[in-house]
Amino acid sequence: LTIHDVNAFSGDQSSKIVNLMYKLSDLLLTHNQFSKKEIQKIKLDFALNIHIVPHGNYIPFIKVNEDQSNSRRHLDIAHNKKVLLFFGMIKKVKGLEVLLNSLKKVVEKHPDVLLVIAGKVWKNDFGLYQKIIEKYDLQEYCLIRNTFIPQEEVDYYYSSSDLVVLPYTKIYQSGVLMMALSYKKPVLVSDLDPFKEIISDNDNGFIFKSEDSESLSNKLIEILSNKQNLQQVTINGNKMVAETYGWNNIGLLTKQAYKTIF
Repeated sequence: LTIHDVNAFSGDQSSKIVNLMYKLSDLLLTHNQFSKKEIQKIKLDFALNIHIVPHGNYIPFIKVNEDQSNSRRHLDIAHNKKVLLFFGMIKKVKGLEVLLNSLKKVVEKHPDVLLVIAGKVWKNDFGLYQKIIEKYDLQEYCLIRNTFIPQEEVDYYYSSSDLVVLPYTKIYQSGVLMMALSYKKPVLVSDLDPFKEIISDNDNGFIFKSEDSESLSNKLIEILSNKQNLQQVTINGNKMVAETYGWNNIGLLTKQAYKTIF
């Protein structure tokens, strides 16, 4: 079994079905140390064979559009904007309200900022976020595409961005993080353990304090004020995702895990 979302998979930890599924497995694969520890918290009367195989990159499966100006024209974004991207399904745990609450302070220092919100609301009401936008008069600083983004449009959004922001409040592993790095984009993430297993602040990405809008706004201002550092962090992140999370390495780790049951 490959366990991506530990909480959703485990559900009721006393569930007979969950216990049976785990008991019937010879091998569990999960993506990081955090998820492994969460699985080990589940009370079972038998031992589990758990191996960590990270979430691989998307480099072989995407086409990186290097022409940012063309992508911005396609999305009707001005070429002189500093574009922050929040991408993916909008769930409560994704922390969009944290990002919006941080934006007022950011635009005071960087009035050329544009936050692009691209994704469909899931079990949530966008009205919550719209109220924050209106409260701080952020309408001109936000481009909202509250809809499913078809695959053929995805590269335009990543190509248009200068920084991808993941202000999540809870996560096990993020496909959006791997996608952003695969598109050669720098990332700013909250200081959750699964993120910190991948991102080192000011090295291959940036980190702020989770659920803290003040920390996020300060970090955004810092990042946008140092273009040279942003470029170097982008290079480091791209190199890291290509090597550490490349499929040759993923294949080797998977093979080693499989060998434990043969």
